[in-house]
Amino acid sequence: AREEQALCTSSQCASLEQVSIRIAGEQLTVELITHAARAVSLPLPAQQQHWLPEAIYVNGEPSQAYRQDEQGLLWLALPAGRHTVRMQGASSGQVTLPFPLGAPNVQLELPADWQVQGLRDGRLSGRELLLSQTKAADVQTTAEQHRQRFPSFVQVERQLALRAEWLLTTTVTRVA
Repeated sequence: AREEQALCTSSQCASLEQVSIRIAGEQLTVELITHAARAVSLPLPAQQQHWLPEAIYVNGEPSQAYRQDEQGLLWLALPAGRHTVRMQGASSGQVTLPFPLGAPNVQLELPADWQVQGLRDGRLSGRELLLSQTKAADVQTTAEQHRQRFPSFVQVERQLALRAEWLLTTTVTRVA
């Protein structure tokens, strides 16, 4: 008979030491370093309406010891101790990752066209993280705005006289 494990809803039964999130191509990888005080069901940062992993690994081994609750949140059965949990799945243009237990140390490896919301100084500012991919047109428009040239309104001339006492003369002439 399978032993039922207690759901962990506070940091008293389990905690996340570190969260690493990486997007490479179309692949999202979320790696958690967890500590469980006893055998628990740990809430994972994966939910039906936002993002679900295609594979889950515990300490490098594939795991099927997870279930989905009524709200679509994934729970992973873990024995007591320190564990590395890795989840992999496809990344769409926008991914929301819920962290019911919070996350004190979050590291990101995202391509330049991805943005993150809900993170401040490597810590979650709330209970979820939003990753969104900007459109190529948005990135190009922003780059063009930075390169935009404006007509000159003034001309600045400087003359430096190197004598016993240096003298710098600046003349500003209105052009437009």
